[in-house]
Amino acid sequence: MTLGRYWVLSVSFFVSWVSVMVVGSKTSSRYSYLSQPKEDIYLNTVLRSSVDACKRYLGDISKVPKESAASQKTSPCIMEVEFLPMRKNDISVVETLDTNRYFTSLFAKALRDYKPCVVFPDKNEMNLAIQTSFKDDKETRLSNIPKVLAELQEDPAADIGGLVILVNPGFNVEEWIEASHIPADSTRPMICINGALDRLRNGYYPGLFYPKLTSVTKSFYSKADQTFFVQPVACAGDRFRGYITREYPGKFALLVKDSVGYAQIAEYDELPKGMDMFNAVKRAS
Repeated sequence: MTLGRYWVLSVSFFVSWVSVMVVGSKTSSRYSYLSQPKEDIYLNTVLRSSVDACKRYLGDISKVPKESAASQKTSPCIMEVEFLPMRKNDISVVETLDTNRYFTSLFAKALRDYKPCVVFPDKNEMNLAIQTSFKDDKETRLSNIPKVLAELQEDPAADIGGLVILVNPGFNVEEWIEASHIPADSTRPMICINGALDRLRNGYYPGLFYPKLTSVTKSFYSKADQTFFVQPVACAGDRFRGYITREYPGKFALLVKDSVGYAQIAEYDELPKGMDMFNAVKRAS
């Protein structure tokens, strides 16, 4: 089960495009980490940037008046943190999953003030995390989807932390369905790390054959904010020819590789369609 999860870590880009503004191609040091050959520097930059983006989001929802917050409790509050754990074509399963666990351990520690509960898809993955990346962490609370749901069924007011960090759901569709039953609102938000939510938003699973998944996608996962999002755009045989990236509260930026790094060529209000990004990268290459 753990090995199989690797195959759903990649993210598709087929979601609705709202607007685009073409900007001058200019290499920015802001994106230099994407061309950084050292994986540890890349991952540390992703960690720092994603934590900062989530803190900005959490800070903004904390400023919502109590009256408005009460009315928003029925609306899902989900932050999406999506990135490549490693940037190479020959990624091993072990390397990918180990990196995800390692990243999550540091990510949760950086958000400890929010009393996070790190939720893995199942008991086996939770135990593996306890034995590895979280081995020396005695403060962060770890759980798994079935355990959280069982606690809530027994006591709807059960304490499951002040912030739910959901890690890599989607080995099978039931994990996405079950995870959607974990309460996530402005009083206890959810952060989904590398959950491959684009596979849900872009209709990868036909509603005719997956009616329950389609239902929770519309009511739950479609509400997710791409708080930190960075994914490659393949073109001309180069998997990393371009990137689409976003850090809350900014817009999506489309980047293309140049002689010194990556240059921004376009901005979008919402995550664009894969073909639109491919064509833009191809024209700029």
